Amino acid sequence: MQVTPLFHRPPRADTAAEPYPAQKAVRYDPRQDGTSVRAFEKSERGKQLMTQYRAGIGKLKAFLHEHPSATSQQSADALDVFRSRVEAGIDGHFSTQIARLYGEGKASLDALCVAMADEAIPLSTRMEIIENLAEGLLVCSEGTTSNLIMAVQDMNLAKGLHSHARKTWENMLDQAVRDFSQSKHGRVEHYAGNEIHYVNGYRNFLADEFKVAERSDSFVDQQAVSNHAEEAAGFVRARVNPEQLVSHLAETCLSEIHEHFREHLGRPLTLETAFKLRTEYENNVEAGLQSRFGPIPGMVVISEHEPTGDEDAPYSIVMNPALLMRSIAKNMKTQGLLEKEKFAAIDTASTEEGNRKIKQITDGAFYVKETTTEGEAGYRDVRVSDLPADGEWSSALLMNALTVTKDPEELRSLDPERVWALIRSSAEQGGASWQATLMHPALQRYRAASPAIESFLVNKAVEEVDNLPEAERPAAVAKSLMAGDTATASWLATLPMPSSWVDANKNTLLHHAVAAGADSLVSMLMTPALLETTNARGDTPLLHAARYGRTTTVHQLLQAKADIGKSNQKGETALYLAVQAGDAASVGVLVQASLQNAKARSMLNAASRTGRTPLMVAAASGQTAIVKMLHSAGANVNAYSSDGTTALHEAARHGRMDCARMLLDARADPKAFTGILHGGVTPLMEALDRGHYEMAALLAPKSNLSQPDWDMNGALARAVNQKNMRAAEFLIGAGARVKGSLIGANPLRNAAITGQPEMVDLLLKSGGKPDEGDIIAAAGRGHTAALELLLDANPREYLVSIHRKPFQEAVSNGHVETVDALLRRNAPKDLRWKPTEDDHTSPVVYAAANGHADMVELLLRRKICGVEDRAFNGDTALVMAAAKGHTAVVKLLLQAGAREGLEQARRIARSEGHPEVLELLAAFQKTEGATRPREPRTGS
Repeated sequence: MQVTPLFHRPPRADTAAEPYPAQKAVRYDPRQDGTSVRAFEKSERGKQLMTQYRAGIGKLKAFLHEHPSATSQQSADALDVFRSRVEAGIDGHFSTQIARLYGEGKASLDALCVAMADEAIPLSTRMEIIENLAEGLLVCSEGTTSNLIMAVQDMNLAKGLHSHARKTWENMLDQAVRDFSQSKHGRVEHYAGNEIHYVNGYRNFLADEFKVAERSDSFVDQQAVSNHAEEAAGFVRARVNPEQLVSHLAETCLSEIHEHFREHLGRPLTLETAFKLRTEYENNVEAGLQSRFGPIPGMVVISEHEPTGDEDAPYSIVMNPALLMRSIAKNMKTQGLLEKEKFAAIDTASTEEGNRKIKQITDGAFYVKETTTEGEAGYRDVRVSDLPADGEWSSALLMNALTVTKDPEELRSLDPERVWALIRSSAEQGGASWQATLMHPALQRYRAASPAIESFLVNKAVEEVDNLPEAERPAAVAKSLMAGDTATASWLATLPMPSSWVDANKNTLLHHAVAAGADSLVSMLMTPALLETTNARGDTPLLHAARYGRTTTVHQLLQAKADIGKSNQKGETALYLAVQAGDAASVGVLVQASLQNAKARSMLNAASRTGRTPLMVAAASGQTAIVKMLHSAGANVNAYSSDGTTALHEAARHGRMDCARMLLDARADPKAFTGILHGGVTPLMEALDRGHYEMAALLAPKSNLSQPDWDMNGALARAVNQKNMRAAEFLIGAGARVKGSLIGANPLRNAAITGQPEMVDLLLKSGGKPDEGDIIAAAGRGHTAALELLLDANPREYLVSIHRKPFQEAVSNGHVETVDALLRRNAPKDLRWKPTEDDHTSPVVYAAANGHADMVELLLRRKICGVEDRAFNGDTALVMAAAKGHTAVVKLLLQAGAREGLEQARRIARSEGHPEVLELLAAFQKTEGATRPREPRTGS
């Protein structure tokens, strides 16, 4: 496959449909033009619309004449007929639908005129759409408008595949470059933070070859990229090419089809069901796929050409991507994105119905085209029975056929010698090992088709390993075990090999056998010495068996006197690992063994290095049967980990209701709290923090609702801090104290501080009594809505006085809306500030000092303060603003008539280094001096 230059040209973005250079496109709109179509036709806009209709149809005809075909003249004639029918207006052929033609129809015509010139759409596609449309314009009035709309949709869809394919190409390139970068630089320190720079460097090196835009990045390590650039190019070429692109698109398309029709996958379908599913596909799926992959026919998705083994149900859902690759590649060729070359026919045979060809799409993708004597064609996957008996087959073709073929009789017809050649070829070509290939689902199905086939392939495997040096044989056995092929591994292990072998992770062959659950091989390999060997994690074979949930093997190893109490480097025992694996059967075996061994009994409460016990692990994962088993055996329900977590914390945190009930019945402490570094939270707090309200309802009656965490917040105060209304409502309903306590934070105060009007309202209605501290907290932070609620609940006049802290805090912090609210509640006599014994500094001084010009303006405009009011030390607002460099406030005060302390303000602005303020004051003094009348001199 080869992409064309058009593929690498970015699709043009949709533009507004304005195909008439000298004027804006006109479309009929009843909201603008009135409901009378006849009146619209006589209007200037109506006449302009008709002129544009003629011009638009003329453009379509001109396009057809520029690109003549066998039917272009016939199409042009059809367009003339359509024009004359439109010109006849409301009294003509389209009378019942003329409003739609003037509206939606005209908009579609405008869009077509623009799309005709869009070179991102292949010329052949544009011609086909216009010619089909011309024929569709001669139908009934309603059908004509619909055909216009659908023509535009077809034009847009033609660009959709191009856009999606380009985006997929870029994504594939980025992923390939990222994979290469990780393989080369992943171990470099701070790689995660610098990955993007490596990726950009390799991408920029490959940008010309893969026709993508470079990315500006000054942090690229050019030397590192240069050292591996050619290797990166080879790596990426193998993963980003037209074949891989089409394959990727087909896989994505197939996964969406399977997701939609998953309940019907792998099932024979009757004609009735197939018809229903095709209708479902056409109505709900096809358009979405077409917008990204081009047309995918329903007969490809629900096929009658794949054998189902059921004469009454001959249909099935497409299962493999090959036929979708064919459709997508064909669509890309039609749109000029791939070179137009036919798929190669690698085998042709005559059949009773006609002929059959095996065709190749890519190196690993094939399909069969069957043609009847009448010329009807059908497409399906390649099966084993299609393979030419005397021909040469590629490994890819054979694997393709094996993957598709399900019939055991058909599989038995295949010579196992040729299959073994495929298996060896796969390994030699650098693909999967032959051990892994033997366990491919297609090969497992082939092996199960006949004992003779299984025996032949296992014997071949034994011959293969027998030819290896003895030192290399254990690794071959381990590969079979890792592939899950315990039967073959058991035969291979009968060959002479060293028992001391270990892999890179220090796993012995016994470790591999227990992980695979190969019990017969475990029996063969077990020796006292191997039972005690540990791998890199510190797992003995018993620990390894428990980790992988191999119950029979665990029992087998215990019978052989494996040490039940041994732990690995993380402090995990066999019991801990079995619980972690969720293997209740192994847990039962280990618990029973521990009860019969006094030394092993401590394993029930043995904690890992993090302090977690098996019971905590079971509670966290909701393993009720295991929780019950461990408790019955004597596990401590109130043991705590290094962070103070108990099993009940774990159950509450993860919403494990049954486990929590079981633990509470076993007297687990609901008041337990975690350590200081982990917040000091209780199980109830854990449940509420994660929204487990059913769990909270279970724990609340047994918990101390006022118990504070390490930040002195009780459960209700935590809910307030988290702005969790539902949790707050729940806790109040459960009886939590709204007023807080001597040792806990005040929920109402927290709500005031965080400005939650709804929460404040809830707490007040639930018995909360606000004090001045609550009101100061809301006022000082500008939470006006919360403040209003608090003042309504505590309407004492002194709280809103301009001499009290709430007002002062709001002023100092510049909360104009809040100050306004407080002033509205003041008695008229209080609305002029005067110094008192307790209040020596004017509010305007606070506002000026903090640079709140809006607040200064409010206080002066409302005459709350005077412009010359002072602080307790005698400084005016002007001096304070100048000292802090608040130029806007200084200007405002000067305009309001501030004069006292002018010289002091200049001196302090100079000493504090505020040149803008100094310049403003100097200019003002100069202007003021020039306009002020001079006093007459008096003699001495």
